[in-house]
Order: sequence, then structure tokens, then C-alpha cells
Amino acid sequence: MIDPPLIVYPLLTIKPPLSFVLFLTLVLFIKIRELRFRRRGKTKEEYRQFTKTNVNSWHFSVYASIMILITGIIDSVLFVFSAAFDMVLKVGSDMEVTPEFTESMIETSAKGVSGWGIGLHFPMIFIIPVILLFSYTRRHKNEKADLVVPVGGVILAFFVGLEGLHQGILMNIPILMKMLEDMLGTYLLQ
Repeated sequence: MIDPPLIVYPLLTIKPPLSFVLFLTLVLFIKIRELRFRRRGKTKEEYRQFTKTNVNSWHFSVYASIMILITGIIDSVLFVFSAAFDMVLKVGSDMEVTPEFTESMIETSAKGVSGWGIGLHFPMIFIIPVILLFSYTRRHKNEKADLVVPVGGVILAFFVGLEGLHQGILMNIPILMKMLEDMLGTYLLQ
């Protein structure tokens, strides 16, 4: 039984480590950009106005895309080297190396390294085109349109839950019927 101190709980998340690195680089980009803006003699209010512009949104999207690409490549390289290193540590010099053994070692090492969170950040590379098209400062002329997304998400989540309940019942009816049949058979035979 492991009982870590409360201070380390934030570090025990399920997100890949390089996702945290990406998040920190994006936060640093925003903070450093604000500092540079303010050093040029601009005020905090002028910076707030600048953050609402398309130029700021585009620069952030480009920077985020580049950082996603860099952290994704680093993650994939770390995955390959960590899995290879794990395999080297597990294989002894007296073991017979067959293709089947090698395949099972690769699979085992890949699962182990994935358990550490390495190799799980790489698929974020595929969202780069969406990030480049995304403008986090955009506001619709009709403010009610922005409310449609959260309400739609709640409605869709409700339907997914309802479908899950439906599928759960359908999948378990044969099992429940068999259990009921066995129970009735036991009691009626006595």
C-alpha cells in the first residue's frame, strides 16, 4: 500500500508529462509576451485590448502549433528510447532471443512505457490544423450563439448516458435471465 504525501497529489495525474510541458510553455509565452508589451511603455489596459485582436490570436495559434509539434516529436523519441532501454534491462545475456520473444518484449516494454505517460502526447500533432484555424478571442455577433455549445454538450452527454444505460440493460438481460432461470430451477427442484 502506497500512501504518498498530499503535496505530491497534483503530480499524480493521468495526463502525459509532455502535455504539462506544453501547457507550461504556452503559459510562459503569454506571460513573457505581456512583459515585453509592458516594457515598451504600454499599459495593462492596452495589453488587454491587444489580446482581443486577431494578430494576437494568430501568433498564439502559430506558437501553440509549433510547440505541439516539438513536444510531440520529443514524446515519440522518448517513447522509442525508453521502450528500447526497458527491453535492454529486461533481457539477460543467457536468454534465447526468438522473433516471438522479441515481439512480446516490444509489446511489454511499450505498455510499460505508456503506463508512465510517455508516448501518449504524440497524437496531439493531429490537432495542429484545428489549432491554426482556432481563434480563442473570437466572439459571435449574437452572444446567444456562444451558449449553444455548452447546452448542446450537456444534451449530448445526457443522450450518451441514456444510450449507455440502454446498452448496459440489453447486454445484461441474457445474463440476468440465466441467473433468474438458475435460481428458479434451484428453488423449484427443492
